[in-house]
Amino acid sequence: MVCMGAAPVMAQKCEVPTVLWEKPRSGMQILAQPALRQCVQAWMAKPAAQLVIHYSTNDESQLQAAELRYWLIALAIEGGRIELMEDLRQNELMTMEIRESQ
Repeated sequence: MVCMGAAPVMAQKCEVPTVLWEKPRSGMQILAQPALRQCVQAWMAKPAAQLVIHYSTNDESQLQAAELRYWLIALAIEGGRIELMEDLRQNELMTMEIRESQ
């Protein structure tokens, strides 16, 4: 479990490609995206890491972030290790960040 008071010591980010939302999704489609696959693989190598999904303030982005979280859970990533963070501006691309704590 990640200690809430610990400061992050390392972060790795990847952009969630907009093409992901253009067709029906599946777990295989999520992992077929090279940037997402690399993030998931890097996350798997860090047992104490959190996966943070950064998204913008519009409703569509919020729904997409929640859907991405559900697909990651379906791929056996623990839901408690995924955080949704609404901290991007309207025109910014959704990102996933691997945040490792001390």
